[in-house]
Amino acid sequence: MKKRNRDINIFNMSALDLFATATGVFLVIALVLMPYYLKTNKSILGELRETRIKLANCKKGRQSCQAKLAKVAMRDFDIVFVMDTTGSMSKQIYSLRENLNGIVRVLGKLAPKLRVGFVAYRDHGEPYVTQEFPITRMNKRGYQSLKNFLSNLQAKGGGDHPEAVQEGLRKAIQMRWRGKVRRIIIVIGDAQAHPADFSDINGMVTAFSNRSRRNHMVSAIFTARRGTRYFRSDKPFFELLARNGKGAYVEEPSRMLESILISVLQKTRG
Repeated sequence: MKKRNRDINIFNMSALDLFATATGVFLVIALVLMPYYLKTNKSILGELRETRIKLANCKKGRQSCQAKLAKVAMRDFDIVFVMDTTGSMSKQIYSLRENLNGIVRVLGKLAPKLRVGFVAYRDHGEPYVTQEFPITRMNKRGYQSLKNFLSNLQAKGGGDHPEAVQEGLRKAIQMRWRGKVRRIIIVIGDAQAHPADFSDINGMVTAFSNRSRRNHMVSAIFTARRGTRYFRSDKPFFELLARNGKGAYVEEPSRMLESILISVLQKTRG
C-alpha cells in the first residue's frame, strides 16, 4: 500500500482553516457534553462561564488572525531557493520534490502572482558548480517546468566539506526579479561555504537585504544532523547568513515543507 504524504494533507489547509477546526472541536465539547456535567456537578457553572470567556477570546483571536493573513496575502513576492545538491543532500532533495505541490499551493495563497526560481549548487571541480531555473510565474505551465527541473537534480559529489555557497547566492541575486515586490532567497544546505568566501558572501547578502527596508531578505535552512561535528561547526555560518540577510534561520528536522513555510512566514508578516 502506498504511504500517504501527510505533510501535504496538513498544509493544504490554511492557518485560518486549522484555527477554525480547533474552535469547532471546542464548541462541540462545550455544547454537547456540558449538559451532562451540569447534572452531575454544580460547580461546572463556573467553568461554563470561563468557557464563554474563552470562546469570546477565540473569536477575537480568529478575527486578528484573519486580518494578519489578509495583510500578508496582499504582499506579493518572488522567491528563489538556493540549494546544496551534493551527495549528503539526497534526503532533502527528495523531500522538496515530494512536497513541491504543497509548498507552491500554500505560498500561492499568500502571493497571488507567486514566482519561483531555483539555483542548485555543488562545488568547484564538480560536473557543475551551479544549475539555474529562472524566476517563473507558478501557473500550471511554470509549476510543471519547475517540477521537471527538480526531477533531474541528483545528490552527488562534494567529497570535501565546504561547498560553493557563494556561487549559488551570486546566481540568485543576479536573477530577473520583479520591482516593488518582496524578494526572498532561501539557502538550503548542510555545509558552510569556503572560509575564503565568507567576507564576500556577507557583503552580497547585506547589500541585497539593505536595498529595501523590509522587501528583500535572505533566510537559511540548515539541514545538518544534530550532534554531528559539522552541525556544531557550520551552524554559525547559516545563522549569520540569515541575520545579515534580515531573514529567518531554521533547522530542518526532516520535513522540508514546514521549514520553508516557517522561513517565509516568520519574516513576511508586517
